[in-house]
Amino acid sequence: MTNVNPEEYDELSEKRQNPIDYVALGRRVKKLRKEQGIKQTELADALGISYQYMSMIETGKRQLSLSLLVDLANHLGATTDELLYGSLDSLNTKYDQDMEDILEDCTPEERDFILAMTKSAKFALRAKK
Repeated sequence: MTNVNPEEYDELSEKRQNPIDYVALGRRVKKLRKEQGIKQTELADALGISYQYMSMIETGKRQLSLSLLVDLANHLGATTDELLYGSLDSLNTKYDQDMEDILEDCTPEERDFILAMTKSAKFALRAKK
């Protein structure tokens, strides 16, 4: 494990704590359900939950377990990423912004070094598989 100073650790921890927007997740669930012509009660029955709980999920008033999220995605023909983030494009945008923040004050030489290190890390991670 790499040693990280306390300031960097706090910054990394803050970035990892990306809370789920349950209201947005609920809106996406409702939109997909309606697009497929599925009634709320039908989806609730298929998932083995009450329609009241399904309603609270769709309005963002209740959090759902990981297993229920996976079942919900499967029943709606979506991925968990699509339910959580809307699309992988929005997730990629977050990573793009993170990289932009890291590189914004770097010299061209530093950018080249970071790119080379990133490529090496990617290669090493994939070689372990």
